[in-house]
Amino acid sequence: MVGPRNRAAIVKAGQCYKAGNLSQAQELCRGVLKRDKRDADAIHLLGLIAFQNGALDKATSYYKKCADLRPREPRFPYLLAKVSVVQTRLDEALRRLDAALKLDPGYVPALTWKAVVFERSGRYDDARALVQPFVEAGTEDADMAEVYARLELQANRPENALAVISHQLAQPQLRPLSRQVLTFARAKAYEKAGNIDDAFEAYQQANTLLAAQFDPDAYVAQIDDLIATFSTETLQTLPRATNDSQLPIFIAGMPRSGTTLVDQIIDAHPQVHGAGEITDLETIVSTLAESIGSSLAYPQCITQLTPRSVEGLGQTYLNRVRKLDRASSRIANKSLENYKHLGVVALLLPKARVIHCRRDPMDTCLSCYLSHLMPAKHPYAADLRHIGLVYRQYERLMRHWQTVLNIPIMDVSYEELIADQERVSREIIEFCGLQWDAQCLAFHASGRVAMTLSYDQVRLPIYSSSIGRWRRFERHLGPLQEALAENG
Repeated sequence: MVGPRNRAAIVKAGQCYKAGNLSQAQELCRGVLKRDKRDADAIHLLGLIAFQNGALDKATSYYKKCADLRPREPRFPYLLAKVSVVQTRLDEALRRLDAALKLDPGYVPALTWKAVVFERSGRYDDARALVQPFVEAGTEDADMAEVYARLELQANRPENALAVISHQLAQPQLRPLSRQVLTFARAKAYEKAGNIDDAFEAYQQANTLLAAQFDPDAYVAQIDDLIATFSTETLQTLPRATNDSQLPIFIAGMPRSGTTLVDQIIDAHPQVHGAGEITDLETIVSTLAESIGSSLAYPQCITQLTPRSVEGLGQTYLNRVRKLDRASSRIANKSLENYKHLGVVALLLPKARVIHCRRDPMDTCLSCYLSHLMPAKHPYAADLRHIGLVYRQYERLMRHWQTVLNIPIMDVSYEELIADQERVSREIIEFCGLQWDAQCLAFHASGRVAMTLSYDQVRLPIYSSSIGRWRRFERHLGPLQEALAENG
């Protein structure tokens, strides 16, 4: 019978998903749907996989199918709301969350994410009103505890954050991801309370949990490959697109280097749309060999680019980002992978501008370590030595781009921006080819919501407390200092 066979496949797919084997889970779900295209459990899992992979349009499509198949389940409007939050469509997210709560007024995931939306909009009291009754009753779950802890840290009450975190970490059935997230939150609470040694120990524990595999030699080889392939000699022989569009701005830099701050300043300009960490350039790069019919892998396949292919690919990028905003004269992309792909930018979008964000290496690397970066995208971030190596390789690649590319690249020092906001902001806007607008100095009052790790900071005026943060932890940072020295 199809039914029991499908159920067994769904159980196995769920196990694969929880173990991080997304491709096998996806294959199992597709097998189920070949036998029964209306299996909502398989469609649901495909939606979860798409969401985790950043394929938000696919996730939305899967979740909508589930909602049509099971209209009485609050889970599906809730999942659609999560997609809306990531897309910064917060009004849409609230409508979907309210739809879920109409089906089940006590549905905790929807209540939690409604609090998340309020928090990210700066409506802290409204967020607290949703979660505090559960915390006071001791019935909060791990996700709700995380939201409450962030609210208490924002209110400078680390002791309250530590209490709810400790309550959750004592639960033996806590999911590994929740344990990691809450351990990061515990570390932040210790740091907020001035207990630096306990904070660093908690950061170490958090990074150890669910750490991804990282091969330093393979990473260096990847950078070697980019530098060797995008050589001066090769670039001189390659075609370049003839489009003269000045629409694209690419913000490049390591995570935690000030890219979100620069993005907010630019986005505050009336003629700029800050698209955030969009992956359109990465998609073009990852599918480049296939799209041009090359048997060579990237980056070697660039040697087979033709005038027609660079024209088409450049227009593809412009069409994709123009859909995000029809009116702005500039659209900024701040994907953290941008710095790896500037060679492709120079070929496809020769009039694009690149803003390169730099920050003190120790502050940058430590902030990567103390932040919950996605292991799938940043597998190096759980180890101080690996972070130091990656930082030096990033520097090496950026020096190469600045030597061989003929597109404009502006270096922006995070420390200089903090020290002299107006001067540096004016220089950034001038570099973008725009007239100065004073709104760029009041970016924190724009009402825009950022979906990066810095989302809570962009509602504040520029501040300098994060400069030299590494000195608080200096006695713990020997491995990082050694890695930076060895690779520098």
